Amino acid sequence: MTVDFLFLSVSFFLIGSLIGSFLNVVIYRWPREESVVSPRSKCPSCGEGIPWYLNVPVFAWIFLRGKAACCGANISWRYPLVEFLTGALFVLTFNLFGLSFQTFEYCLFVSMAVPCIFIDLEHYLLPDVLTLPGIVLGLLGSFISDTRTFLSAVFGVVFGGGLFWFMSWFYERYRNKEGMGFGDVKLLAWLGALGGVSSVFFIIFVSSLLGTVAGLYVIFFKGGSRNSGLPFGPFLIFAAFLYYFFGGHIQSAFPGLFLFIL
Repeated sequence: MTVDFLFLSVSFFLIGSLIGSFLNVVIYRWPREESVVSPRSKCPSCGEGIPWYLNVPVFAWIFLRGKAACCGANISWRYPLVEFLTGALFVLTFNLFGLSFQTFEYCLFVSMAVPCIFIDLEHYLLPDVLTLPGIVLGLLGSFISDTRTFLSAVFGVVFGGGLFWFMSWFYERYRNKEGMGFGDVKLLAWLGALGGVSSVFFIIFVSSLLGTVAGLYVIFFKGGSRNSGLPFGPFLIFAAFLYYFFGGHIQSAFPGLFLFIL
């Protein structure tokens, strides 16, 4: 490992964690229809403004031992998790793809996907303000990308979004209740734009498998039922991360198993 590589890895983590700090603001404020720009960060318990030196990503939470300096209220573990996760994914992206357009594109995806995960987990919502621009950016990026063509990106949008829309419509028509939310439709269209049409098969397969395992866990260990709802967005995004970062390795390791989805 060279000094330059180490320096760039640390830089990517710092940039990612700083972006993660802002994403925490988005995750908290967007569902409450508050501005993500102003006012400056404040304690959610007592409303006291938070000075910049207590907003240092990850380390501030550790230094404060998970307690607010102003009133001693507990600070959610979500704050350092989002900051660390974003930084770690930035570093992983750089380590896999180096200084390339693909790294820029995937780091942008991380910055938009992470708030989708946590907002969907808490509120069962996927913000249009993130998914719809994601589709546009995915299509535009296909003109520069050397991993997919514009036509493949278009088919990814149409097939991914169209298939999920049909599944949602079919479920609602014959079960007389809403199944998959339309936010998931737009999310998969975005993922298809970024990964191309071949990514859609993998993402649907893996996310469905993960969702089934999570559903069984809720039923057997958390006292849930077959009607217990789970947000599907996080499973879709996790499957997309696997495809974007490790799809080639998975295909090499399991060529027969994944022949029909890769």
